[in-house]
Order: sequence, then C-alpha cells, then structure tokens
Amino acid sequence: MIFQSNTAAIVDIEFINESTGFVLYGMSTILKTTNGGLNWESRNFGTTFTSIYFYNDSIGYLSPTGYRIWKTTNTGFNWSELPYLIYNIL
Repeated sequence: MIFQSNTAAIVDIEFINESTGFVLYGMSTILKTTNGGLNWESRNFGTTFTSIYFYNDSIGYLSPTGYRIWKTTNTGFNWSELPYLIYNIL
C-alpha cells in the first residue's frame, strides 16, 4: 500500500510514459491519466487487485488477490480476464 486515507488507499502506481499513468485505488478502482495527472478517469472493477504492471505502451496486467488475472492490449481502454488455463502456465 502506497497511501491510505480514511476512505481508500492507493495500492499501486504505474506510468508508461510521461503522460499516461494508472493508479490502483481502493483495490478495485483504476484511475487513468493521459495528460500527466491533470485529469483522471475512474473505472471500478468490483474485484480486488493488488498490483498493476505494463509490459509496454499497450499491454498491461492487473494482479488480483485470487486467480483472476486481467489483461489490456489497448492501454487500459478495455480489460479482459485471462482464461484459467493461461494463469496455470504463467
């Protein structure tokens, strides 16, 4: 955990360049900026995540507390849960 307030905590932060970054907030909310943090978009997944990681500018992963790994291939615009077989291999 990076920061905690009375209502939620910043769990992880990942910037893929100087403009685009992600904050895992409150364990199930992802905040995304495309202008260096001036504005943020919020998306709630209803699933508890513990970390966010980007392999490159497009491909990123959300690590959950259980077996539900999520992946994006378009810089966080869409996220999808990987099939169970995939994370047996990972």
